[in-house]
Amino acid sequence: MILRRMLSSLCALLISACQPASKQFLNTNITGSALKTQVPLTTSDSQTLQLNAPNSKQITAVFFGFTMCPDVCPTTLGNLKLVKQQLGKDADQLRVILVSLDPERDTPEILKLYTQAFGGDFIGAATDLTHTPILAKDLGITYEKIGSEKYYMVKHTGNLYLIDRDGRFRVSIPYGADVKSITYDVKQLINEKH
Repeated sequence: MILRRMLSSLCALLISACQPASKQFLNTNITGSALKTQVPLTTSDSQTLQLNAPNSKQITAVFFGFTMCPDVCPTTLGNLKLVKQQLGKDADQLRVILVSLDPERDTPEILKLYTQAFGGDFIGAATDLTHTPILAKDLGITYEKIGSEKYYMVKHTGNLYLIDRDGRFRVSIPYGADVKSITYDVKQLINEKH
């Protein structure tokens, strides 16, 4: 009996030792990157928003794009809608923000209509033309206006970022990441002790 318990304990120990160490995030951990900006944003509801400000109630998913984006932006926001559905009762702990890289065309009214098409609580935000490049540089976002007149496009970084409750950029998620991996990483941040 004692020998059986010892063998059972030894087997459990060996099995657990062979398991890979649990990874905190499935996407890229950027906790040490110290990404930070002092550029204030204005939401489509005319509220001031600071990305690095602590928010004790919510994790933030922030994406940089524009409302006339044909594919990357709507796909990413659509995935975030699915993430919120996957979170169930914890959905209100995730705040989703689209920051416009095209403040010339993305008026507060357009941003509001666009983001709310994905989720009633999704937030559209922007800064002015002068501060948009500063914001992008601070956060390592690249973007470029392509074309002229009113039909130009904005080529931009496709990553989605997760910000913890302390206002720190923690996870970088590449365009095309599946909803399951995004949801997992959001849950990791939700469940962190604050």
